[in-house]
Amino acid sequence: MEVATIKGATHNPGAPANWTPSNGPCGTLPILYRKDSYGNPECVSAWRPSPEEIKTLSEGGFILLKVVGWQVPVWISVADKDAADR
Repeated sequence: MEVATIKGATHNPGAPANWTPSNGPCGTLPILYRKDSYGNPECVSAWRPSPEEIKTLSEGGFILLKVVGWQVPVWISVADKDAADR
């Protein structure tokens, strides 16, 4: 998937402070930092699937979520085309 810029992005964090090149590449990620309806802080990012990924999904494939470290809960949803800029 390709990183998209979420509408209203408020931050663009990079790699964690303890990240080294031996951990692998880690770019920046445009996020919208806000509070959810319960008052919990959340960081929301947008992702655009490639044509190949869309084909896989339409054929019954799955979206896998990987979190480096122990960070739960996580959440995934589908948003319309107006949620992000290319």
